[in-house]
Formats: sequence, C-alpha cells, structure tokens
Amino acid sequence: MTRLFSAELGIFAGLAVIVAVIAQLFLLTRIKLDIAHNKQTLAPFEAADLYKTWGLLRLHKSIFKISVTRRLYVVSLVILWVGFLLMFVQIVFDHFQRNNMVL
Repeated sequence: MTRLFSAELGIFAGLAVIVAVIAQLFLLTRIKLDIAHNKQTLAPFEAADLYKTWGLLRLHKSIFKISVTRRLYVVSLVILWVGFLLMFVQIVFDHFQRNNMVL
C-alpha cells in the first residue's frame, strides 16, 4: 500500500468509527425513549433489559415489530466493525511496509 493511500484509509476509517459511535449513542437513546413513551408497562424482569444493549433491542423488537431506528442501529454497528477492520488492515500493512517484510 502506498503511504498516501494508507494515510487516507486511516483517516476515513477513523471518521467512520467516530460517526458510527455517535450514531449508536443517539440511536440507543432514541430506542430507550421509544420504550419509555410506550403505553405498555414493563414487567420487572424486562426493566433490567433497559441497561443491556441486546436486551434493549430484543425488548424494542417485541414492542415495535418494524422499526427504522433499529435498522439504523444495525447499519451503524456494521459501519463500526468495518471501520475497525480497515484500521486493523492499515496498521498491519504499515507494520510490514516499515519493516520491509513481504505480506
């Protein structure tokens, strides 16, 4: 990888991770507010799921069958993991290029 492409890859991957983390925080808050403003009451064992991410998503899915917010959360999660993967690839290629190793 050329140094310029590697630098751009690192910048874009870092920006993707930052945007995905901010989007996830916003969307999780939105999901909690959707559940809080719902007319249904929560059972005591369901209230504990509000503090766990996957439990919160499962609870939101049981109340709202089709939700754009949940889909956007999954998209931001995929963007986050792709950004982490690209950052890892960039670090590995830079390490091998700096040490004159062949990958």
